Amino acid sequence: MGRSNSCQRQGSRSGISALDPNEQLLDSSSAEKKVSKSGAPDFHLSLNRKVERLLQKQRPLQKKGPLEYGRDGQGMAFMSSRTAVMLGASGLVGGFCLRTLVDDPDYTRVLTFGRRQLPALTRAKVAQRVAELGSLSPDDFHGAQDVFCTLGTTIRKAGSQEAFRHVDLELPLRAAEQALKAGAEQFVVVSSVGAEAASKNFYLRTKGELEQDLAKLPFKAVHILRPSLLIGRRAEFRLGETIAMKIAPALDLLTLGALRKYHSVRAEMVGQAMVAAAKQGRNGTHVYEFGEIVKLAGRRET
Repeated sequence: MGRSNSCQRQGSRSGISALDPNEQLLDSSSAEKKVSKSGAPDFHLSLNRKVERLLQKQRPLQKKGPLEYGRDGQGMAFMSSRTAVMLGASGLVGGFCLRTLVDDPDYTRVLTFGRRQLPALTRAKVAQRVAELGSLSPDDFHGAQDVFCTLGTTIRKAGSQEAFRHVDLELPLRAAEQALKAGAEQFVVVSSVGAEAASKNFYLRTKGELEQDLAKLPFKAVHILRPSLLIGRRAEFRLGETIAMKIAPALDLLTLGALRKYHSVRAEMVGQAMVAAAKQGRNGTHVYEFGEIVKLAGRRET
């Protein structure tokens, strides 16, 4: 009985608890030297080995800010009860992205900004705010961790290259900067296959410049989706897209190997892939083309 109490007192003085793997351990070499005259291992050695085995199986997570980082310190562990901001919810991909966010229990609040209310949105977790996107401030993004952006137009609808550039580059970039000031952690944006800042094509150059500028911002993660032809019914009529969708099945047969990224993709899948990308828990800037978009959406390539 006396020996048992003595061991308990030694354990108490050592400050080691088998229930807390974060407590400081005794050095193994010094512990091994602590052997009683009878040749039996000291209490500290036995306990120390147990805790070491526990730590090998369950390394503690490193923390950095609101997000928890993975065990290798290189990825984010996606945390539930998050707030998302949706920019471009009235568009084709934006509508599917919003629907995915609303149906996802990990997002408890979704904010949308636009020039008009969307009457179809009646979910309690969705808050709509009518505002000019160019006037958004950090206060508008307060409390949001993830921003999803599907802003985009056509040169024909915009009326000029300058107006197109304002919608497709200046507005998303300004929103990203304001969100970052408010503490947002991730920015997810839809770009275009072939986007390249040095491209001679104005459309692809604009998309490429946006990607380049977003990658320079110190978000924990930037996710860029580059779909090719989007398949889906838009609220507005686009003659070129309508014709392209008619012949897409035939063209898709030619998208093999390096051309696979030009395969058409359903807008619904892109919206789903945006949310899936944000939930991966990856740091840094990541670009997703057709194959990766399909996988993120949980579908099989066709």
